[in-house]
Amino acid sequence: MIERVLRKNEQNVAVAPKEPLYLSDLEQLELMVRYTQTHASYREDQKFEREMACLRVLFPRVFRPMYEDDLIVGRYDSLPIGFGSVTSVGAPGHYCRFDQVEKMKKRFKGEKDDVLNELMDYWKIHDTREVFYRDNLVENVSGRFVDVLYPMIVTARFSGMYLDYNLLLDHGIDGLKEVISLKKRDLPASSTLYDAMIDALKLLSETIHHHIQEVEVKLINQQLSPKRRRQMERLLIALKQIEHGKPNSMISAMQLAWLYSSMAGVVNFGRMDDYLGDYLVADLKSGKCSEQDAIDLIESQWRLIEVKRTNVNGRVIVGGKGRRNEENADVFCKLAIEATKRAQLVEPQFTLRFYEGMDPEIMDKALGSIATGVTYPILYNDDVNVPSVMNTMHVDEKTAENYVPFGCGEFVLSGMGVGTPNVCVNLLKSLTILLNDGVDTWDFKPRNGSHSTKPMKDIESFDELFDEYKKLLSYYIQIGSVAHANSYRTMNQAVGFIYTSILTHDCIGRGKSVLDG
Repeated sequence: MIERVLRKNEQNVAVAPKEPLYLSDLEQLELMVRYTQTHASYREDQKFEREMACLRVLFPRVFRPMYEDDLIVGRYDSLPIGFGSVTSVGAPGHYCRFDQVEKMKKRFKGEKDDVLNELMDYWKIHDTREVFYRDNLVENVSGRFVDVLYPMIVTARFSGMYLDYNLLLDHGIDGLKEVISLKKRDLPASSTLYDAMIDALKLLSETIHHHIQEVEVKLINQQLSPKRRRQMERLLIALKQIEHGKPNSMISAMQLAWLYSSMAGVVNFGRMDDYLGDYLVADLKSGKCSEQDAIDLIESQWRLIEVKRTNVNGRVIVGGKGRRNEENADVFCKLAIEATKRAQLVEPQFTLRFYEGMDPEIMDKALGSIATGVTYPILYNDDVNVPSVMNTMHVDEKTAENYVPFGCGEFVLSGMGVGTPNVCVNLLKSLTILLNDGVDTWDFKPRNGSHSTKPMKDIESFDELFDEYKKLLSYYIQIGSVAHANSYRTMNQAVGFIYTSILTHDCIGRGKSVLDG
């Protein structure tokens, strides 16, 4: 008999190995305990207050010190217990990575078993995905993400979010707080959410101040080369500018957007040429930086994206119709292609949207990059995709021009759409189950649930077989669609994804969090 051995990651999709966390195990444990105690101190109907209190436990502690060649700050470590959006960086909502806690138990060699077991017991009840799984798994039919034993897997996650970085950069932190405060006066019924949004922006300022102090200490205490000192002084000026005000340079805009995205937990970084192009061109014209300086900055951010090791995310989008200032955006686009070609990294998934009438130099540079053996840029044809988005999403052309591919290539509308794919149906396994009268020949368990499959001995033609196959798939899809909708409901009951909500249209205007309406 063939031995069937199933190798799998128990909780998350397997990704490339990450760097060991900067904090010691004891420091991590202290934060994990504080986070859990903070979470437990709030009622279920205080999701916004709870979320912000928990985030204050994490930030800015979970940012590791900058590396010697970093040009911007923001290396983020996700703890075994914390808050996130996606499974590749922590997990969605309030989470516990039980597999990582088990590894921590082994490193402590039994010394901290009591406290770690207590933490796991708490989070088996309160982890956002565990809450979802308790109510939405169908025995022998739907399994957890990613369990290949089942014909269908389901999960709760908040993947593929793209933020409206222009809203942040156009106003700056204090300006955006004022926008929210004005809306709070108009919609007092949403004051709890607005207060949480303002608190989130205050925490962002405090995190920037933490990094200001880090850079100041390095400038005082470290022996730096003249070049490195200039880089650090430039970074310090940028950080001080964005602590409260609007960015006024490419590095300050890049730094503000990067720190915000890290605290939001998003792992795709938007139409970067659209929100950084104007700052870049202004810097080039004023002499603040050269093209080579800009390429160095872009490559430095690429390294911060790459170290997250999401493998299936890390999208940066350039090019395409619908940008605010196409000419300036194209300048960034060309330099970003050069940085990508030079960096030779797995991430970001650098993506170029092209179209008839685009500056031909951009496509020449893109093909030149690909010709060197680099995977990037990935090419998307706007002349095909914009009409397709109009048709499938039922939106006008201007709205469709905001399409962006995330992760594995699914389309969403930047800054305004939620499209996280939380259900998968295994088509080949489904066919195998049908061919074996509802039984999976891997483990010989019935996998057709309440659906009655017609016995194979009674099927007399391919057309009849195909009809039965479609019926089985329809059954799985129906269960999956209910689970998918419930994944949104479960997350919305537990959290507000406050940082993401601030930069998603039109959460501020309507006084609702991103999954709340």
